[in-house]
Amino acid sequence: VIAGKYEIKGTIAFGGLGWIYLGLDTVLNRWVIMKGLLNSKDPRMLEVAVQEREYLAAVKHPNIVGIYDFVTQGTEGYIVMECVNGKTLMTLRKEKGGPLPVAEACSYIIEILPAFGYLDEMGLVYCDFKPENVMVEEETVKLIDMGAVRREEDTGGDIYGSKGYTAPEAHSQPTAVSDLYTVARALAVLVASFDFQKKYEHSLPPPEECDVFKEHEALYRFLLKATRAKPEERFQTAAEMAEQLIGV
Repeated sequence: VIAGKYEIKGTIAFGGLGWIYLGLDTVLNRWVIMKGLLNSKDPRMLEVAVQEREYLAAVKHPNIVGIYDFVTQGTEGYIVMECVNGKTLMTLRKEKGGPLPVAEACSYIIEILPAFGYLDEMGLVYCDFKPENVMVEEETVKLIDMGAVRREEDTGGDIYGSKGYTAPEAHSQPTAVSDLYTVARALAVLVASFDFQKKYEHSLPPPEECDVFKEHEALYRFLLKATRAKPEERFQTAAEMAEQLIGV
């Protein structure tokens, strides 16, 4: 039992910051997800780590997992989140045994883009968008991992991202526009099979190498614009990107 009220029921996964657990909030009688925040032998460091993330509790959006609490026990800190019960976009792709149908993949991305518009308004950047971090629960698509979120104006601290998805400039200064780049890369990975982490880490295969891009020219043009090397040549807002994708 953590913090006197969260009963750990088992482990769900191992993430970049430690184990992820399924817990039961014995006071409010609801399931929660608990993610290790920082394992620090120094209690002061732990306190700072918790305080640094507390702004996430103000994030309230139907397409973003709810943050309930931050707790510490001994040398460990936890972020306590809403339990979203569904399948990630990457799981859906794996279960299909290959790329998702274009219209289906686009509809998931259109659904999640308002969450990025909201984070941008809040002055936050998500940093680490990928198909594993989005869950489909019945009719809703949600961002489920807030572990890499940071304030856009922050200059220090670690920046987390995933190879093959991260914009070239985001390693030093992630922005709302670099977030949209990661969304486009995730869409490309959902609809096509290509070497997105090496040969095409910052580019897309030509249509002659990739049937889905040959068949869906509008989608290909959309993805090219969304992943241009220069940030100013990409979509500048989530709303603009969603509008274009609805057109596709």
